Amino acid sequence: MTEIHWFWIHLGVGFIYSIYVIFRHRPPVVTFAWILAFFLFPYLGPIFYSFFGYRRLSLKKRLEKSLYDLKTKENVLPALTRPLPPDLWRLARLGATLTEFGVSEGNRIRVFEEPYSTYGAIAQAIRGAQHHVHLEYYKFQSDETGRYFRDLLCEMAAKGVQCRLLLDALGCIRMPRSFIAPLKKAGVHVEFFWPLVLWRPWSWHLRNHRKLVVVDGQTAFIGSQNIGNEYLQWRNRKLSWRDTAIRVQGPVVHQIQTLFLEDWAATTRKELMEPQFFPPQKTEGGGLVQTLPTGPDENEHALMMVLVEMLSLAQQRVTITTPYLIASESLMLALAAAVRRGISVEVLVPQKSDLAWVDWAGRSWQRDLVAVGVRVFRYSKTFVHAKVVTVDGRVALVGSANMDTRSFLLNFEASLLLYDESSVIQLEETFNRTVQSAQEVDAAMIKSQGVISTWVEGLFRVFSPLL
Repeated sequence: MTEIHWFWIHLGVGFIYSIYVIFRHRPPVVTFAWILAFFLFPYLGPIFYSFFGYRRLSLKKRLEKSLYDLKTKENVLPALTRPLPPDLWRLARLGATLTEFGVSEGNRIRVFEEPYSTYGAIAQAIRGAQHHVHLEYYKFQSDETGRYFRDLLCEMAAKGVQCRLLLDALGCIRMPRSFIAPLKKAGVHVEFFWPLVLWRPWSWHLRNHRKLVVVDGQTAFIGSQNIGNEYLQWRNRKLSWRDTAIRVQGPVVHQIQTLFLEDWAATTRKELMEPQFFPPQKTEGGGLVQTLPTGPDENEHALMMVLVEMLSLAQQRVTITTPYLIASESLMLALAAAVRRGISVEVLVPQKSDLAWVDWAGRSWQRDLVAVGVRVFRYSKTFVHAKVVTVDGRVALVGSANMDTRSFLLNFEASLLLYDESSVIQLEETFNRTVQSAQEVDAAMIKSQGVISTWVEGLFRVFSPLL
């Protein structure tokens, strides 16, 4: 009787979860796979879904518009004094439709591609703060680099500057309380995005992967570099890290400030409405920039749609730099179509990343890319952690988003679309210098792999949606 009793409970739970998944309108193959899991694996299927199945949330935490109005139709699709070409305007319009952030003009842009210079520029900006400093990071390690920035925030807070630090609870799970205590004692506001709790099991894999800094509403940084010694040198391999960060000054800083305050409001349930967060902006330069926040609370597939649109407007060359490459079928088709149109598509990845299982899965995708004519390069002199896409030296996507499933669907990411030729050309030149010392993956190299390596790649590819 007991066995029959548990059988009917399992059947009922599987039936309820199946109905829920069907209502979610996921791709048929995904829906069918989950339904099979619910019935074939008693209780484990529903538990597994609770941790891995959710990827869409209703976290729209748009702030009141009494102090600023960034998201009216006029600002989302502004009339620029220096109009974009029609194809780039099409891309900008897509980004604005997806994120409600339009193209901002009159910005000064600087690209940082060396970790020490990035940290130095951020520290200099923080030291010059008069009103507030806002930092948002996935990882903030409690080592020498972390202590340096911690003490700097404490110093600025003691001077009366409002300091806020928003950290991802999973990314900073190893951070000891003793490290945070001086911050709170000095008056720095520290919050953790989605602490891991039993009643929200799905939240552990929907993480805030953004890396951004805003100082006085006048200067902002966005990029791929977290805070920690590891992002200066990967000690396990004795390799330097290479990240890319963008410093912007000008009207676009209001967009990045909005993004931080939205994340702060979602975490604390408190909206910050001080006018000093959005001071009048001066025209700092001629750069056209567009903030691109993506994540489970934005339009689904927003990042993928922007990437596909960038590929569609390419006329000559596309470069992609990413530490983790787990392509989707949509991206594979877009890359293959670009190659067949005669576009040179080149991808740069590290020889080995900090995640071995992602490397194995990524190599299976590299095999497919090479087969359709994409040139893939593996670089071993540094750990390439930058996330950059350039098209024809005209537009670039730079930020925290990798070319993998997590960034496409699960993580909260922050990127910038740069419609600034001087910045894009600088990024392309860095790519060119790097690939000269990289090893190109060709058909002969792939063919020489052993059976076991090929099988392991295929095995990890099966689990790539979870990586």
